[in-house]
Amino acid sequence: MVIRKQYSKEFKLDAVSLALDQGYSIAEAARSLEIRANMLSRWIKEYQADDNGQSFRGNGKLTPEQEEIRRLKVGNKQLKLERQILKEAGGLLRERNEVKFSFITQKKKTYPVGLTCQLLGVSRSAYYDYVQRKGNRRSDPYHEGMLDAVRDIAKSSHYTYGSRRMRKALHELNYLVGRWKARRLMKEAGVQVKHRKKYKVTTKSNHKQPVFENKLNRQFDVVGPDQAYVGDITYLWTQEGWLYLAVVIDLFSRKVVGWSMSSRMKAHLVCDALQMAIWQRRPESGLIVHSDRGSQYASKEHRRLLQTHGFIGSMSRKGNCWEGSVLLKTLTATLRLLAKRWLMLSAELKELDATLDHLTSQSAKRLRNQFGVGPQTAAILIAVAGDNPERLKNEAALAALCGASPLQASSGKTVRHRLNRGGDRSANNALWAIAMVRMRSESRTQAYVMRRTAQGMSNKEIQRCLKRYIVRELYPLILADLSDAATIT
Repeated sequence: MVIRKQYSKEFKLDAVSLALDQGYSIAEAARSLEIRANMLSRWIKEYQADDNGQSFRGNGKLTPEQEEIRRLKVGNKQLKLERQILKEAGGLLRERNEVKFSFITQKKKTYPVGLTCQLLGVSRSAYYDYVQRKGNRRSDPYHEGMLDAVRDIAKSSHYTYGSRRMRKALHELNYLVGRWKARRLMKEAGVQVKHRKKYKVTTKSNHKQPVFENKLNRQFDVVGPDQAYVGDITYLWTQEGWLYLAVVIDLFSRKVVGWSMSSRMKAHLVCDALQMAIWQRRPESGLIVHSDRGSQYASKEHRRLLQTHGFIGSMSRKGNCWEGSVLLKTLTATLRLLAKRWLMLSAELKELDATLDHLTSQSAKRLRNQFGVGPQTAAILIAVAGDNPERLKNEAALAALCGASPLQASSGKTVRHRLNRGGDRSANNALWAIAMVRMRSESRTQAYVMRRTAQGMSNKEIQRCLKRYIVRELYPLILADLSDAATIT
């Protein structure tokens, strides 16, 4: 252990006097006293900044102003640390404690365990109990097989099985467990049941608004376009809540001629859909507009819109909401199939992102540690560099490969740039993504952008310079990661 040398107040005052009063330079005075020049410079600054003779007070003898400055610095450091922790763990605040404990274990060498536990809303004793239980847990192939079976069953059932049906499915696989055991296995495997959304009522016919007579009378076969329209409201579940969709269909062509979406099921929803149909098709007066007896279609706004254009209102009888909107069954079914397909693709994308994150954390550790480099950008840069080893002779060659040293291709009227011959566009896009992240979040890059903007450079020119600097920074890291990957394989 290195013991730091202490200097008395008298020694510091003599050293400062040697440099200020006796004409010695800082380097000469420091050399004669066998101390570092930067230390003497710091003593001189402290002596000149204190006009009350209170300099070099020593430990525990700070002035009230110095104590306040020290306290503010400690508080500022604490706030910055808490902000960084919440920035990385903000999405875990509503997760289970096991997920939070896993994050704390991953970051325990970076952040204090006690502070991380406090910010995530868990106790230190619970965390250390989790670590102890996890460390003492013995490997049980039978138990692990049950967990894998629970995950497979949940995935194949689209996460609709509760503990009762999970118990029956496990029995079929010769895992004889009870309902509560199945429940504990589901919790340990991280399986949660997706409950069916409550049915949303879109037709409220119990109102005091006037209703139209049924002019359509189930005559769905018309002889020409723009003679009869059918409208209805359906609903779709999105990640932000229920979304209501009003649709207007031409009975002749079976084509959607107007639609409108909103998070509220108000009269303007159906009016906007009909207004779109009017703008697109410009139907003549006498058009029959058929709907159910919902309060939106019986509202003053909708009746006024029909009267303005000379349309004839028509409503189905009470209790037969599908009479006039039979065509919307196919449309609604198609929309729901598209929504399910989107959810499946979203789940597959999350799995691929997790796999990519794992692979790049192992094969591109140095790249991933750089600010703004994510799993996708790291994978693209490593893949492009690995596929073109002959173009990694130096930094300039990598810049040409990534298109970071573009060639000017001006027509005389406009100034534009094109990629180098043989430049890879995916690598260029990866550098652009890194530059965008740093321009938004890194103070050093933001200061550079402000300085270049003041010099009159455009945003495109600044981005080109940033990409070139990023290549210079990442070039040795890419070579080191490729070398490590070759050693592992």
